Amino acid sequence: MLTFFAAPVMLSLRTMENDATMVQQAFNKFHFFGFIRELPGVIFLRLCFGFKKIILLTLDIEIMETEIMTKVFNSRRGLS
Repeated sequence: MLTFFAAPVMLSLRTMENDATMVQQAFNKFHFFGFIRELPGVIFLRLCFGFKKIILLTLDIEIMETEIMTKVFNSRRGLS
């Protein structure tokens, strides 16, 4: 959606004169919209890595519980 706003800024460079100030302003506007456009992607990646950590921690806890239960079961049966 934000590309809709950023694209005309870059396309206007074709008709713009060689004025360094105007080119810099156009780049600043384009960069602003690009930065805002990237925020949802960065947030999504952070959420994915956060869920990955939660899942791995849950799996580690389940593995530890299984190991403890196996040791308890074996010690009660005298298998040590």
